[in-house]
Amino acid sequence: MLPSVIAVSDHERTVLLCLMSLCISLCISSAVQRTQERKLEEILLGAAREGNLAKLSALLTRAKPPNINCTDQMGNTPLHCAAYRGMKQCVARLLKSGADVNIKNINDQRPIDLAQRIEIKQVLQSKTGKFLIKNLQRFEGPLCKSSRFFGWKLLWVVLEHGVMSWFQKQSDAINGVYRQGCKHLTQAICTVKSSDSMSFSVKCFDDSIHHFKVLTKNLKHTREGWLAAIEEHSAYSTHYCSHDQLSDDEDEDLVHVGDLKKSLEVICMAV
Repeated sequence: MLPSVIAVSDHERTVLLCLMSLCISLCISSAVQRTQERKLEEILLGAAREGNLAKLSALLTRAKPPNINCTDQMGNTPLHCAAYRGMKQCVARLLKSGADVNIKNINDQRPIDLAQRIEIKQVLQSKTGKFLIKNLQRFEGPLCKSSRFFGWKLLWVVLEHGVMSWFQKQSDAINGVYRQGCKHLTQAICTVKSSDSMSFSVKCFDDSIHHFKVLTKNLKHTREGWLAAIEEHSAYSTHYCSHDQLSDDEDEDLVHVGDLKKSLEVICMAV
């Protein structure tokens, strides 16, 4: 017996067509979005494999960052990739951003199972960066720092025990005098712009943002070197410094007498 034909009015037919069209549009939109997300995930995986800390940090600090636990065809996460390649700074950055150390790939391996360097295994075991106690080193050199009153200013910047300090000149840093300002690097995040290979910014625990620029001809203190050192000192400070220790006053915006005198002399000469 043939099924009876259901009569559909023009209005109902129009509604059905609209619903079908909407469903198709949603499916296409979802597919496009997933394609874009996957593209960012592949870039993240590539940055972890290559040890490209700048690119890795830029991706993780996006407004909508890629899934930090995304996987490749073998089920390896960015943490697997960085651990296997021995990329210590990338491992520390991924852990600080919440990467899962217990995810297993299709061979039932966790990131620690792929790590070949002992220091990588130690940091994955502790998940806190305790290996930095022995290896954390003082890092210092010239940097240009953006100032509210004086624009870009050349300073001598020092990273020591999880604290970033800046001085007017190297001799002041050596003698530990006339410090222009400092910041604990607890939970500090470095960001860079792909269009600028010299500059980088550091966002501190109190949401203050400090802008720096490496010197063009300084091959010893590259931007990558500074980013790696800041990541290490940030991991150290984040684990070992409590919040009640983060009370150092930021004195960057105080106008020093010497700078004020120079500014007044320039103004007088211009008049």
